[in-house]
Amino acid sequence: MPAAHSGQATPVLGLKILLVALFTMLLLAKRVSATLWAAAALSSLAIALLNSARGAKPHHVGSTILYTGTSAAMFALFDVLVQKWSPAWGGAGRLLPAMLG
Repeated sequence: MPAAHSGQATPVLGLKILLVALFTMLLLAKRVSATLWAAAALSSLAIALLNSARGAKPHHVGSTILYTGTSAAMFALFDVLVQKWSPAWGGAGRLLPAMLG
């Protein structure tokens, strides 16, 4: 991946933190406190600021954001669904090896 692409992709992957909080509310019906929302927003902002590409000519910005955003959503969804389903499998220690093994 060229440097311009990674400079665009990394900040979008920072959205995973916000998506985990959102999916926790939607799928687990758990309340996410304002403090955790603020922490997630600040973490995502820090990732974006630390990885902003200066001087690089961006290429394929739309597709990079689409693919990276979709990846961030899938990673976040996996994290939340592990929380939801792992107790039925005897905890994450048994669920993850079965899924990833």
